[in-house]
Amino acid sequence: MKHKEKILPNIEDLEKYLQYTPSTGKFKWLNVGRRWKCRMGEEAGYVNKRGYRIIGFKGKIYRAHRLAWYMSKKVIPSDHEVDHINGNKDDNRLGNLRVVTKQENAMNRKLPKTSTSGILGVYWHKKQEKWHAGVKIKGKQRYLGSFSTKEEAGEARLKANRKLNFHTNHGK
Repeated sequence: MKHKEKILPNIEDLEKYLQYTPSTGKFKWLNVGRRWKCRMGEEAGYVNKRGYRIIGFKGKIYRAHRLAWYMSKKVIPSDHEVDHINGNKDDNRLGNLRVVTKQENAMNRKLPKTSTSGILGVYWHKKQEKWHAGVKIKGKQRYLGSFSTKEEAGEARLKANRKLNFHTNHGK
C-alpha cells in the first residue's frame, strides 16, 4: 500500500503564519488571529504520545517534520516519507531529515520499548531454549538462525543489517 499523501497547506499561508528555523528545527508563530490560542513568537505545536511534534494550522493537524521539509524544499514527493535520521521524532532540524521510501524508513527504526532482548530482531525461544534472530524485508520475515547466546544472535542480526543496507541507527 502506498503512503497516502496528506494535502499540505499553501506555502505562502504557512510562511505568513509560521517561521521555521532549519538549524534548530523549531517553529514559531509569526502572526496569530484573535481566535487562536497561541501567542506571536511562541513555539508552535505539541509533542503527541508517539513523540512527533504536531502543528495545528487552519483546522487541520500536520506533523512538523513534513512541514519542515515542505517549507525548506517547497515540495514533498508523493510516494516518499520524511524520516528522522537520528530516530528522535521531535528533532526537526533540516540536517536530521531525509526523504525516503517506506521500505527505507522501516530500515531506520528505533528499538521498541517492548524488546526483551535489547536487540532488534532477537528473541528468546522458550521451547528450544535458544536465542533466535530474524529480519523483516519487504513485509517478509527471514529466519537467521538459533544461537546459544544472545550475543551470537545479535551478531547474526547485525551482519544481516549490514548486508541488507539497513541504516546504522537501526535498532538503537
